[in-house]
Amino acid sequence: MTKLIIYICLVITVFASACTILNNPAKMKNYVLFTTDMGEFAFGLYEGTPEHRDQFLKLCKVNYYDSLLVFRASPKGYIATGDTLSRYATATTILGDNITETAIHPEFNKKLINRKGAVGFLRADDKINPNKMSHSGIVYFVVGEVLDEKALRKLETQKNAPVIGKYVSAFMDEPEHTSMRDSMLFYRQNRLLDDFRRLYLQATDSVMPRIKRDNVKLFAIDKYQEKTYTTIGGLPTMDGENTVFGQVVYGLNTLEQITKVKTGVRFRPRKDIYILSTEVMNKKEWKAFTKAHKKTTNQ
Repeated sequence: MTKLIIYICLVITVFASACTILNNPAKMKNYVLFTTDMGEFAFGLYEGTPEHRDQFLKLCKVNYYDSLLVFRASPKGYIATGDTLSRYATATTILGDNITETAIHPEFNKKLINRKGAVGFLRADDKINPNKMSHSGIVYFVVGEVLDEKALRKLETQKNAPVIGKYVSAFMDEPEHTSMRDSMLFYRQNRLLDDFRRLYLQATDSVMPRIKRDNVKLFAIDKYQEKTYTTIGGLPTMDGENTVFGQVVYGLNTLEQITKVKTGVRFRPRKDIYILSTEVMNKKEWKAFTKAHKKTTNQ
């Protein structure tokens, strides 16, 4: 009987823990401090992305990132590191440009988005990586920018244009729609853009049921994203593309300073910026760290 009670208690505990993570995927128990030659910053790792969390912790515990370069510092974008080629790179070495490894399954969550301070792994593009698998070590940190609602609606249109365009082209090639196709061609050739847009929108309305029927998911900004990106800022273009597995909670100003440095090809800093060390902390150690530094975190 005693063993049965213990087993039941264990099952309840595991179930309760799983429910907590589902309801709050942004819960943090592990933290990592990155020290660079431009300052330090720290970030918490989400419990809701266990594969990414565990992989990142494993790398930090073996000092994987120590002495690697920040190979990208994009204004209003993100900084990136983790390319092992950077340890011995010359000024002309192209870094982070050919990401082909696909190692970790995506752990997307609508509550974990690319807001300012988000941490994630980069990945190979869709042509060789349609399942959006993450690279196992090349990490990015979002700085981004604050966007207004108009910019977000424009972004939705831009992201969905290639998908909708394919359906519209197929629609126009159907015999019963050739007259519409010929009219649109005439309007475009004669720069009658208002008329062209009018017909294109009509065609778009016609193909939307087909897109829905084929279970094709179009890019859409929800209310949570809209509120976040119009107040805190970030990079909404990466949502649903890269798994976010952490959030910067200290030293965000360091990231901002790094994105302001002069850069060359592919936003590589002209002056080398190194990751000097990484330190893994549990929740108790993190609390001691914040108390010692007397800094306000960036939650």
